[in-house]
Amino acid sequence: MIWYMNGITKFDTEYIESHADLNWRIVGTGDFNRDGKVDTLWRNYTTGQNLVWYMDGTIQTGFEYLLNQPDVNCQIAGTGDFNGDGNVDILWRNPLEGRNQAWYMDGVNVKGYQGLQSLTGIQWRAAGIGDFNDDSHVDILWRNYSTGGNEVWYMNGASRISTAAVLEMSDLNWQIVGTGDFNRDGELDILWRNYSDGTNMVWYMNGITRTAYEYIETRSDLNWRISGNGDYQN
Repeated sequence: MIWYMNGITKFDTEYIESHADLNWRIVGTGDFNRDGKVDTLWRNYTTGQNLVWYMDGTIQTGFEYLLNQPDVNCQIAGTGDFNGDGNVDILWRNPLEGRNQAWYMDGVNVKGYQGLQSLTGIQWRAAGIGDFNDDSHVDILWRNYSTGGNEVWYMNGASRISTAAVLEMSDLNWQIVGTGDFNRDGELDILWRNYSDGTNMVWYMNGITRTAYEYIETRSDLNWRISGNGDYQN
């Protein structure tokens, strides 16, 4: 289901086609075929298959499989244009080994790989992708689900330039579930969901500094997870 938003206000909802096999999870969004429409990236954590649904708004117009990643310990941690070629790339993380890798994509075809700096510890999850310092490079937002700490890796392609701490969120029921400019001030904001009570919240950001926060409509059924955010209305 898609929530259409005006800032933090939901003004409509629309369902997209179901996927009955619950082994498939939505793990990202992006315009993979460069038609100006947001597409949906799926991963099967039983078989290691990966799949893109090409979308026209909420209508699936086609699909294509990506290269398999049979190691189901490898998780798709986000999508973004890491090498600046205009294509949606895929960030992978193996939390058991601490390894991180970017797949450079041309549509659904992998045209190269590059390792990122490792980050050991299964408590660290790559929680969001976006340009936090307005340098036109994709950065990585991390959350520590042991301490509640959050930090941004400032990136230049696949190279980490520096690290900056973000305000801590000590309540570990809160998970970072997306990023986006919710108040249209040109800054990347952080979307949170609380998986104990179903509340949702946006942190309005100025770089890595939280300037304010607001709650979004609660979704109390905890079977619902925020899986990707993008402009499905174009």
